Amino acid sequence: MYIFRVFRLVLFILILSYFLGTFWYIITKHTTNHDAEMREFTFYNEYDLESKSDWQNLIIVVYFAFTTLSTVGFGDYNPKSEIERIVTTFILLVGVACFSYIMGQFIDILMNLQNVTADNEDSENLSKWLGLLAHFNRSSPLPKEMTKRFERYFEYYWANDKNYAIKSQIDVRFMTELPNHIQTDIYRRFLFADFIYLFKIHFRMQKENSQRIERPDLDTSFYGWEDTQYSQFMISMLQNLEPRFYSAQEYIFEEDDEVNEQIYVISQRSAKQKEKSGKYCIGFSDQKQRYFHVKLGKKTIIGGYENLFGYKSEYFYKALHHIDAYGLRKENLKPIMDKYPEFKAQISSYMVNFYYRIIKKPMLEFKRNILSQVRKRQDMDQIIKEVDEKIRLAEEQYHEEMNKSYEQDTSKNDETHRNVQKLENKVNNLAKSVHDLFAQFDELSKRVEPPNHSPTKSNK
Repeated sequence: MYIFRVFRLVLFILILSYFLGTFWYIITKHTTNHDAEMREFTFYNEYDLESKSDWQNLIIVVYFAFTTLSTVGFGDYNPKSEIERIVTTFILLVGVACFSYIMGQFIDILMNLQNVTADNEDSENLSKWLGLLAHFNRSSPLPKEMTKRFERYFEYYWANDKNYAIKSQIDVRFMTELPNHIQTDIYRRFLFADFIYLFKIHFRMQKENSQRIERPDLDTSFYGWEDTQYSQFMISMLQNLEPRFYSAQEYIFEEDDEVNEQIYVISQRSAKQKEKSGKYCIGFSDQKQRYFHVKLGKKTIIGGYENLFGYKSEYFYKALHHIDAYGLRKENLKPIMDKYPEFKAQISSYMVNFYYRIIKKPMLEFKRNILSQVRKRQDMDQIIKEVDEKIRLAEEQYHEEMNKSYEQDTSKNDETHRNVQKLENKVNNLAKSVHDLFAQFDELSKRVEPPNHSPTKSNK
């Protein structure tokens, strides 16, 4: 866009110089008397335009017009006659006006370009901060992976922070001087239009009966942007949103994490990538195994219930694909909720309803099924261990009895024969008990039903 604006200004200067040069050529040619015996002292005669080609004359007059418009005036080409000086005076007046406009446009382009690339200054400050951290780490630089994560986070933050346009003192002054309805429209229709559309149900606030106005042409049972209290509440919320992103397979919250912000999941990917963006799953852990069940996507809020009521995270939240989001910190949310208690009650109700219906209830049912299956498997494992232990003891006892039998005096054949028979009986009894145990194991295996869900497992 900026290249096109610069090109348009340059083209305007060239066209203006061409037409003024052509006008100057016509003036100086027609004010020169070609039939006079004495050669007149004019621009046309002085620079011998008559003997030059049209192309050469075009270059001369356009160059003269350009240097005159820019008020540079090198002096290599200048008016000679009185009439030419009068015309040049008017050209200079036009030139001052035109170049003032052109320079104003150039300055505007440069200022806008400077605002767009202002994150370069932030990048320099970030580099200084990283250098300061290295200084206090005995001059050892931070690990490259950590540095890359810092840079990636802040680059994304600066590129997607919509409140950046009104953070400086000058920007805030301009904003506060605008009428209230224009300030509201800037947030509602320009900066956060997409966000408001995605979470319109979350921010749909119902009025109390005493505040409703009976108008058949309007639905007055809910607050609208025309309501001052509601618009101020919404602007306060929007002013505290901060960009967030999570890579695929990255954990957003772990179990028992302190939840200090709530994450509004949006989608900013291209049309081809939207189907695979903003997805995340929720799970729990049991004995170093992780099980994931509930899958959600954009238009949902992660950690809203925990952040609002000050609870720790009960479950894991893991990004399945790239997630673009906005975060709202607890320390920024609390003053807003305290200032607008009516809206706090409705948002709290929404958060509780969403958390228990969409997250906690399905997760508890899933967790119960998974744990019951795990317990049955553990019972079977215990039976197998008991059988293996009895077999091992039986073998040890068998070998011990055999050794004792053969160590006895060979002359006592009858007693040896009786000992062998006793030992055989013990082995037969043991085999019968092992057979019974395996039958019990098979019966338990038949009772175990296949799981209703196919849980995703991952080693912690």
